[in-house]
Amino acid sequence: MCVIETELKVEFERAVINAEEQQKRQEELKRQEEARVRELQEAEERREQQAAAARAADAAAAAAARRERRLAKAATLPAEPAAKADSTRVLVRLPNGQRLNRCFPRTSTLQAVVDWVESSDPDIYELELVSSYPKRVFSAVDRDESLEALGLHPDATLFTKELQPREEAVA
Repeated sequence: MCVIETELKVEFERAVINAEEQQKRQEELKRQEEARVRELQEAEERREQQAAAARAADAAAAAAARRERRLAKAATLPAEPAAKADSTRVLVRLPNGQRLNRCFPRTSTLQAVVDWVESSDPDIYELELVSSYPKRVFSAVDRDESLEALGLHPDATLFTKELQPREEAVA
């Protein structure tokens, strides 16, 4: 064996060892990068879960506050007059089949009727009132009008129309 062959053999072995070390280093760097990516993904998932929990807590608090406001509205309703010519009898049918029946002074606003419906079922969705004949949807714009001005005197049968689904209303 000559010196040149020995030197080539030694250089070749060093090159093989260097290649193996480089491959090991690259694999280690790849594992470290994958671990960093996993950590970032897990951190992002934790942030999303915390944000979702915060949104749920905010929605629950808003629903509780809305429920309390609606229950408080019952105290602000006008006294129910005796059934006379100057009173309006209002019947409201809820989607669950429940019927609400009450007399209001004919000068009461539609908002008083809405408050009455909401205070009788504080968990009800946001709603509009609808008359079947003549077909009319009473929106938020109509709520300041008197029952007489809206043509609901002396008797009115109304239905509720959902403005948003119950899940969204709670959320």
